[in-house]
Amino acid sequence: MKKYFLLLTILILAIFFTSCNKNTYSKNIWFSNERLAELEITDLPSPTCGDYYHNGKTWVYFNTKKDELKDYAEEVFEYLKTKNFKYLGTRGTIKSSLAGAFTSYHFKEIETFEDCYTQTYSKDYIFVYSNGIVDESGHMVFNEIIVADFDKNTIKVEESDVYYNSKIQVEYDAHYYFESCEEPFHVWEEKTYDLASGIYIRCSVCGKMERIEEK
Repeated sequence: MKKYFLLLTILILAIFFTSCNKNTYSKNIWFSNERLAELEITDLPSPTCGDYYHNGKTWVYFNTKKDELKDYAEEVFEYLKTKNFKYLGTRGTIKSSLAGAFTSYHFKEIETFEDCYTQTYSKDYIFVYSNGIVDESGHMVFNEIIVADFDKNTIKVEESDVYYNSKIQVEYDAHYYFESCEEPFHVWEEKTYDLASGIYIRCSVCGKMERIEEK
């Protein structure tokens, strides 16, 4: 009986890991219209350097040369400029981080395309933009596009190894804040935060926390 249960357990685990490793990459499939509409970039240009592969989530992988990647990133930047967003910039310094997770950043204003390139987080072109829209919690929504450069890597597509060295990520409501507000003109979120020292509210613009009730 123990042997039977052992074999059954092995079979279940094999099915589980097979399903986890199931290929989810789609060849030459761009981000969905719904996703791009949410990000207000319905006609975002796709790479033209060859095939690309969508992971079904927020990333598209492709293979290109460094100068071609820069040209593509600049095309994305020029496209964003035509949208006339209220704010268009890049990633600034880290505002806060919880053991490396749930990291938020300051929004950084820019003057040129080159200002969007960074090797601080990795070799990325990072574009951050907003129309000043505030969500239901009172938080100002910043969206983010990252065009990234990698060492060569592989993914499995239809049982074949596909090489890539670049990818583009789109992220709705990325965690960005302005560095400061002019006191006392904070825009407080409707949501409250129950922390050890009390109940707090947070500014949707600069992220400042203010205690409204002690414990």
